[in-house]
Amino acid sequence: MMKIIYALTFICSLTITARGQWTTQTSGTVNNLYDVFFTDNNTGYVVGSNGTILNTTDGGVNWNTQTSGVMGFLHGVTFINANTGFAVGETGLVLKTTDAGASWSTLSSGTTRTLLDLYFIDSNNGYAVGWNGTVIKTTDGGVNWSSAGSGINTNINLLGVQFTSVSTGYITGTSGYLYKTTDGGATWNPTSHAAGSLDLYETHFVSDSIGFVVGENSAFLSTNDAGATWSTVTGGGNVYKGVHFTDVNTGYVIGNYNGTGIIRETTDAGASWTTALVSGSSHNNIHFPSQNVGYIVGDNGEIRKLEIAVGVLENSYGIDFHLYPNPTQGNFTIALGENHEIVRVTITDLVGKVIQHNTFNESQWLNLKLEEPAGIYLLLVESGNKSSVTQLIKE
Repeated sequence: MMKIIYALTFICSLTITARGQWTTQTSGTVNNLYDVFFTDNNTGYVVGSNGTILNTTDGGVNWNTQTSGVMGFLHGVTFINANTGFAVGETGLVLKTTDAGASWSTLSSGTTRTLLDLYFIDSNNGYAVGWNGTVIKTTDGGVNWSSAGSGINTNINLLGVQFTSVSTGYITGTSGYLYKTTDGGATWNPTSHAAGSLDLYETHFVSDSIGFVVGENSAFLSTNDAGATWSTVTGGGNVYKGVHFTDVNTGYVIGNYNGTGIIRETTDAGASWTTALVSGSSHNNIHFPSQNVGYIVGDNGEIRKLEIAVGVLENSYGIDFHLYPNPTQGNFTIALGENHEIVRVTITDLVGKVIQHNTFNESQWLNLKLEEPAGIYLLLVESGNKSSVTQLIKE
């Protein structure tokens, strides 16, 4: 037991995180791209001008065009599971797929006003927002839509929507409007903040109470009491169009400065920011399917990807081995290259809690299965007085 404890101390002391770089991907289009959504780290969808829908199944190595059947601009996309998704756009367009985008059908939305964003709480209940204070709601998976904009100013455009529960949701809009509902969209009430009449583009809540809003003139609003009060910072000239927090402290805002794309990052809930990138076309939206993988889309077909590497520095007296597949769905193999009399394998979480421990005799091929939830784990391989550690990713 003491040897395992020592090994775990060794593992925890070697864990490192590299922030990574936003790398440009080849989208295959010069159309403006307005929204992005991934159902897992590798499978994602992008929508944009001229009816553009793009899909990848390999983390953006390849992007393929899907047939939307429309030519209008598509401004928002979301999926409720691996196969079923929705897109919204010009003149009240609402599209739905039930086969992962192999085909898209047009639904009757009941409005001809341009829709700019959408959010589904579950497979049945969803909302879309857009021009002239338009809010529409479905309770049957998009088959029928009805108006749900009571209390909304019809002289403004609504730019973003998110719900934290079936009853509680938030809408951002032009001229500084930030609305909240607590009755499932039956009524909406404006909330008070210090951003004045600046356009507010998007909201992102990481819990029922903690949320963030971004907008013009580098506007960044945060709340820790479900929107009862908002802390507001403005000034800087950036137009922030998208925000995504991977936890209560770590977040990203994207947009443009004089038409050039900008990405900023925080690790202290927005108290301070670092600029990760000022380059390329205006960025329009951002999505993180997991804590360490993120995607951004923008004008002129721009797509960028961030992969944050969480790794382990290996013991210089370590064992050479090959681990595959990694990432894994659960089953994986450790190939040692040569026979070892006794091999011990320990898997822990990132804080050192032992998940499983196995001992093998006279082995060079070790077949294991990790039945824990998706995440990043640490793998320790020991034989004799040698040991090596590496990361094991469960998808």
